[in-house]
Amino acid sequence: MINIIEGLSDYGFILVKFISNPSSNYEEKSDGRMSFKTNTNEKTIEIHFNAEVLDFSNFFKDIFGEDNSIESIDLSNFDIHRITNMIKMFANCQKLVEIKGLNNLDTTSVKNMNGMFFYCTSLKSLDLSNFDTSSVTDMNQMFNQCNSLKSLDLSKFNISSVTNMGLMFMDFYNFQSLDI
Repeated sequence: MINIIEGLSDYGFILVKFISNPSSNYEEKSDGRMSFKTNTNEKTIEIHFNAEVLDFSNFFKDIFGEDNSIESIDLSNFDIHRITNMIKMFANCQKLVEIKGLNNLDTTSVKNMNGMFFYCTSLKSLDLSNFDTSSVTDMNQMFNQCNSLKSLDLSKFNISSVTNMGLMFMDFYNFQSLDI
């Protein structure tokens, strides 16, 4: 188990569940901005952050590399109200079937969601109806390669500031319900 660095609770934490036991070498990724708490019995890792982390681009890929065994992510205890960049935040999480707590995220400050869910080939549904996208300028490839996604709720998306929506729905062909 990795100790939580004191003072790293300004954003709360993200809980990541794996299909198989995660390795315990994530302490190498800790640079004073985040820390990890591994629970091999539950196949989970808690990721704690401090207030300096404002850019979550390529977040899960940067931490877990090519380990595509992430099954679910729980953002229920995570405060992102100051985060501005979510480029490819969940990109390449090919085994990811569930993201809990998306409806609680305050995305008011986010400007870039380029490729946010890119190549999340196992996601079946996303409810993004509570996302405040009024500041977002880039949604390029946001759902590209999400070919298992059957239900997507974008009913409250404000795209008035968006300047790039290229390939936003590329290879998005299995959907049954698209609420816009």
